[in-house]
Amino acid sequence: MTKGKRNPETPFLSRTKVPAERTAAEIQEILGRRAKRVMTEYADGEVVALSFSIEIKGKEVLFRLPVRWQNYHKVLERAAVKKRDNVDPEQSRRTAWRIAKTGLEADLARVDAELVELQEIMLPYVVQGDQTLYERLAQAEFLLEHKP
Repeated sequence: MTKGKRNPETPFLSRTKVPAERTAAEIQEILGRRAKRVMTEYADGEVVALSFSIEIKGKEVLFRLPVRWQNYHKVLERAAVKKRDNVDPEQSRRTAWRIAKTGLEADLARVDAELVELQEIMLPYVVQGDQTLYERLAQAEFLLEHKP
């Protein structure tokens, strides 16, 4: 394999050694440059989501970025079956957080290039009550009212 080329059979960033907590802190720093406030959500002592608020047209809007690392763990387990490897849950956590950071950086690059607005790209993560907009739509099976 040529140096610098990614093996398509190896899940993206799956070999990272950066702890999930460090990546979450890096994401907080990135968000802190744009947000009014940034908050960390924990479950059973581990970081599971980051929330942040941005002022839009004089109103503070809350967003929540969950990192569902258990889902990614299943992805790595499926890849490992082919290789007869074991998957470390902590590796799954590290990788999921690293992917979340990389995705956020790409999204913010699009914002900086004025290809999209921040609230446009973060719309699924807008918090309404105790759920994100995406979670509410998923719960409603993505049925949107259409008025002709």
